[in-house]
Amino acid sequence: MIGEKHNIGYRIRQKREIQNMSLEELSQATEIPIDVLKSIENDEVAPSLNPLSRISRALGARIGTFLDNEPRDDPIIFKDKTKEEEDYFTNKRDTNNTNMEYTSLAIGKKDKHMEPFIVNINSTHEIIEYSHEGEEFIYVLEGTVKLIYGKNEHILNEGNSAYYDSIVPHKIKSIQNDNAKVLAVLYTPID
Repeated sequence: MIGEKHNIGYRIRQKREIQNMSLEELSQATEIPIDVLKSIENDEVAPSLNPLSRISRALGARIGTFLDNEPRDDPIIFKDKTKEEEDYFTNKRDTNNTNMEYTSLAIGKKDKHMEPFIVNINSTHEIIEYSHEGEEFIYVLEGTVKLIYGKNEHILNEGNSAYYDSIVPHKIKSIQNDNAKVLAVLYTPID
């Protein structure tokens, strides 16, 4: 669940309004329905990485623009056992019923070009296809996942990784009725 300090939707709305972009224009640029964008901007729904990536691209900003509270000096240290609310968000408000949980590992890093996350994938996660500009690197920390990249399927076990162009439609799912944990690093170019 997004912490009170986070306000991703508020930051998206603020950036959109500064650029004099209407919700309709943002919807067209991102292919996200207006009602979903309104819910995101009102912080009623937490966007997962795919729509957040499309929104950031359409607004000419990096994903961290919407995640960072206050830029901090280097290095950014993350300690696994201290999941502070500002480092953690899900793709649903009810954390008892989430499909994916994201823990940002670099909130606050100034001028970063990559966005690293730990992603916990629920075994009941419905496969959703993603496509966005940039590149992704995933490393399986726990469990087994199926990566569907274009028309190809790859089974990745603990310790396996994949590096790919994220413009190609791709899906990831935990398999074997087990939850999985993945280190995901995204690079999304901005103009």
